[in-house]
Amino acid sequence: MMARSLPFLPALFACMLISTVHAYLPIVFMHGVNGSPHDFDGLRQYIAEHHPGTAMFALDVDAKEESLFKSMDAQVKDFVAALREVTSVNITGPYHLVAHSQGTLVSRGGIEEMGDHRVQKYITLAGPQQGQYGIPPMVENIVPGVTRDFAHDVFYNAIAQDCFSIAGYWNDPRYHDTYLKEVVFLPHYNNEVNTSDSARYKENFLRIKEMVALGSDGDDIINPWFSSTLDFYTYEEDFTHIDMTQTIVYKEDLYGLQSLDKRGSLSRQMVAGLTHTDWLRKDEAFAAVLSYLD
Repeated sequence: MMARSLPFLPALFACMLISTVHAYLPIVFMHGVNGSPHDFDGLRQYIAEHHPGTAMFALDVDAKEESLFKSMDAQVKDFVAALREVTSVNITGPYHLVAHSQGTLVSRGGIEEMGDHRVQKYITLAGPQQGQYGIPPMVENIVPGVTRDFAHDVFYNAIAQDCFSIAGYWNDPRYHDTYLKEVVFLPHYNNEVNTSDSARYKENFLRIKEMVALGSDGDDIINPWFSSTLDFYTYEEDFTHIDMTQTIVYKEDLYGLQSLDKRGSLSRQMVAGLTHTDWLRKDEAFAAVLSYLD
C-alpha cells in the first residue's frame, strides 16, 4: 500500500502549498488632477514585485484636462460608472481602492454614492480631504498672477463650480459661510450641509473596512499639506493648524470619520519630504502604501 501511494505525494504537497499561499485583494487605482491611469505604473510594478499575483486595475476616466475642467459632481458619476464596469467584469469580491490627489475626493464621493461598493481599504495619497486653500501651479499656468483673494471671488460662484474642478473643494477658512453656501461638492460629501442624501452618504462611507490617509509636509500642490491627513485650519483669519479631531467634520462625525476612528479603522501617516508627485515615483512612498495592503 505504501509503495502504491507514493506517486500521489507530489500532487498532495502541491495542493497543500497552493492552499497556504496568501491571496492578496485586488486593487483599483484612481488618478489625480491632470493625471492618467499610467500615473500608477511605478506603484503597480512595486506592488507586483512585493505582492506577486495581485490583480490591479487603474481606472481610465476623466484624465488630463478633463480632470481640470469638469465639475467634481460629474467626475464622481464617471468614477462610479468606471468602477462598476471594472468590478463587474474583473472583481467578484472585496478590493482595495488607492487614490491620488484630487482623485481621493472623486473616489470618496463615489464611495458615498454606492450602497453596494466592496471597498476594504480606502488609501488616499496627498488628497485635499478637508479642501484646498492654495493655488496649484496648473491653475497659475491658466490664470497667471491669480491670488487666494482672487480665487475666492472666482471659485465661489455657480459658473466656476460647473467649470473648474478645484472650485468644488476650494475651502477659504476666512469665508466659511460662503463656502457652505456656494461650493456644491465638498460641503455636501462632508455632510457639512444637511441634505436628503446625508444619511445615505455616511452609511455608504462606513461600509469601508479602513481609511488610510497619507500625506507629506513636502507637498507642493496640496495647500495646506495637512489637509491630506485630515487636519485643517480654524475658520478664522489666523490660519491656526488644528488636528483632525478638532475639526467640525470629525467632532460631529458628519460623514463617519469619528466612527471609523473609534472602531480602529482610521490610519493617518505623514511621510516627510515628499512632493506631490513623489507618491507616484519614489520607493519611500510605495513602501508606505504597501505597508497597509493585504
